[in-house]
Amino acid sequence: MNEKITQIQDNPFKSLLLLSIPIILLLFFNETYTILDTYFLSQLGNDVVIAFGYIANMYYFYNRSGKGLGRGVSSMIARLIGAKDYENINNIVLHGILLIIIITIFSQITFALFGGDILKLFIGAKQVPYVYIYLECLCIFTIFIFLSEYSVELLNSEGDTKLSTAIMTLGVVLNIILDYIFIFPCKLGILGGSLGTCLAYVITTSIFLYIYLIRKDHIVEFKLSDFKFDTKIIREILVNAIPISLDSLVVTLSGLLIITQLKNFAPEFAIVAFVIIIRIQMFLFTPVQGLSRSCNIVVGHLFGAKRFKDTIKQLHNSILVSLVMNIVISLILILFLNVILSYFTNQANVISEVRSILYIIIIDLFIFSSIFNCNQSLVAVGRSPYSFYSVCVKFITNFIFIVVFCYLLNFGKIGILITFVGSDLVQSIFAYGIFRWFISKEIKKDYESPT
Repeated sequence: MNEKITQIQDNPFKSLLLLSIPIILLLFFNETYTILDTYFLSQLGNDVVIAFGYIANMYYFYNRSGKGLGRGVSSMIARLIGAKDYENINNIVLHGILLIIIITIFSQITFALFGGDILKLFIGAKQVPYVYIYLECLCIFTIFIFLSEYSVELLNSEGDTKLSTAIMTLGVVLNIILDYIFIFPCKLGILGGSLGTCLAYVITTSIFLYIYLIRKDHIVEFKLSDFKFDTKIIREILVNAIPISLDSLVVTLSGLLIITQLKNFAPEFAIVAFVIIIRIQMFLFTPVQGLSRSCNIVVGHLFGAKRFKDTIKQLHNSILVSLVMNIVISLILILFLNVILSYFTNQANVISEVRSILYIIIIDLFIFSSIFNCNQSLVAVGRSPYSFYSVCVKFITNFIFIVVFCYLLNFGKIGILITFVGSDLVQSIFAYGIFRWFISKEIKKDYESPT
């Protein structure tokens, strides 16, 4: 582990690129699974595709809740490693696991009592049964989902992105195979998609537990003897993790808001087209997501070492490389759109609708580069509340833009697309400005402090 940590400190830009490669591969596999899942479910009809659009937004929140705790704890670990303070790492990790257990129990009780009623507030009547069945299965297996996502972030904080990628890639491959088996040969429909996902997480969680409980060759270890309950640690983890989870909740609500408003201003085939193109967008966007996750690790180490100017430099490097990646991604999307779409639909009106919004999606790809990198950097320096605030800005802007462009100016579907891109642009400007402001404060504080 020391070699990886030393490399981050000595050559942050090289580390930024090298650490991102395994993460990008993992994200590609994850998005490949989502694309295939969309394809599998598209064989079951438009209602199931629209339901999966809702599920994808909700699953994002569900998945990010586990990642939120992991990202909150891992950012603390990265800063401790950067400061060469290893003493309290395992105790912090075990406090995170305690919180996972508590959140799991709470979420299961909440879904059992109120799940159906909550879904009816956001989802069309035809889609509610599909969404409920999918989420009910996820809820039963919550502990495995949370522990897997948590463990990935712990390994990444030590710079061991290769191992975390290998384990989760295995999970994705199993997920695809199990989804196909349960959806088609077993004829379980949308329940099969959820069950395949859950069983894959059971397997990856078992592997992570083996690494931490038996192999024990990392800085992080699940050593129960290191646990000393401390409300201050709980508070610090929650300060880091809650904004990340709330961030995903607001992103989920924003996505649901867009789809719901599309139902008011566009025909059903337009909603299907939007769901499909967003899945394609997220698949092609994986290199930028991977780079921003790598940026989170590197910035956390540099911030812990009080190399504040280098944190800004690496953020700029990550955004610049992301923009180059997006040029390549956009060309792929333009050149191979017909081939890509052929795997999802043969409906002429859906294909035409996708083409009509293609360039809006490409513009949004470039804006997303800044959002992902800035918010990951805010989490890395222990300021995840500001990342959450940036998402709140997006949600509020979404609401304002919809009122203005759809209802007051009566732009209809065009107003939804303006909202989709405009709210991301506002969020991007806000997140970047906040990060620069915070780092400037830290530079000033460090300069004024006695040596």
